[in-house]
Amino acid sequence: MWADIRLRLDPFTVDFAQVVTKVGDVTARATGQVGVRDNKWQVSIDASSPRIGRDEVMTFWPTPVGPKTRRWLSKNVVDGDLLKAELGVRAISGQKPDISLSFNFEGATIRFLPDMPDIKGAEGRAAITDRAFTIRLDEGYVVAADGGVIDGSGSVFRVPDTREKPARGELTLIAEGPLASALDVLDNPPLELMARAGRPTDLASATVQAKATVALPLKEGLTKDDVSFEVSGLASEVASDAIVPGRRLTSNVLRFRATPEELTISGPGRLDGVPLDADWRLQIGEDENEDADAPQASGRVVITNDGLNALGVALPDGLLTGQGEGQYQLYLAEGRPPRLTMYSDLRGLGLSIPALDWA
Repeated sequence: MWADIRLRLDPFTVDFAQVVTKVGDVTARATGQVGVRDNKWQVSIDASSPRIGRDEVMTFWPTPVGPKTRRWLSKNVVDGDLLKAELGVRAISGQKPDISLSFNFEGATIRFLPDMPDIKGAEGRAAITDRAFTIRLDEGYVVAADGGVIDGSGSVFRVPDTREKPARGELTLIAEGPLASALDVLDNPPLELMARAGRPTDLASATVQAKATVALPLKEGLTKDDVSFEVSGLASEVASDAIVPGRRLTSNVLRFRATPEELTISGPGRLDGVPLDADWRLQIGEDENEDADAPQASGRVVITNDGLNALGVALPDGLLTGQGEGQYQLYLAEGRPPRLTMYSDLRGLGLSIPALDWA
């Protein structure tokens, strides 16, 4: 350690023009002042390091200074290097200190929620200023339980006011990767998205681009009611035998949105090869059975003889010719076989009964 210090006795003041500490390859520098004003101790310290490992941060950081911030870093930044780390402390005896901290990070493993998989290969920026804490992920990924990799670049975690008890966290999660893997991640507590919907995480094969906004209190023992969220995005190259049981749904792209109350999927596609537009809705949560007789999917469908045969609607040979359009409703009540109703004005379609010479 090397220090340039000046001591004044009236008023009592210690000026740190520069303090340099080196441990291994890590160098930390600090400037500041400690003194007495109006019969109160006053402390002003600024410290920085161009590059410092996570473990070295814990070594240099005094336990009594900003204990909550220090504890969060110790618990949630598992490893990695911190770059351009800057720490500022302003304190007056009898008052809570003001602490500002900012740093870049790279090669880090970050635990953003206790029951969610860690973010690996994380690069980004974190800052604590004016009682708010923000961590921004420029690069990073999550490995789901099924082994799929979800790119989380662009995600942000923020605590608007660290003084609140409990503090409230706001997570904006950006996810890109296999749909089943993304749903697997979102099915962890506290979201439990697919568990709420009563559907498996391997609902469909697709590539997904999603954004999830989550607000929750930062406390132990979270319940579902403590968490509000909205998930929205696009799924491309979709194929599913589970969205409509017993039928194969395919689509180039579908939109989806999920809240604690409802999951919706919409867009153009094909059901067993039949072109259609779908608006699929699934009520979730405690009120999921309130509308048991309401259709879960509705939209427009192309009507042809071959298409109706594919959907299990068998017509006599030669009865239907041409191509038309209809409106359909699909009912998927729990414990009941799927039920399909369809309406059409028959434009573009021809009807004939050859045996009766009628058309």
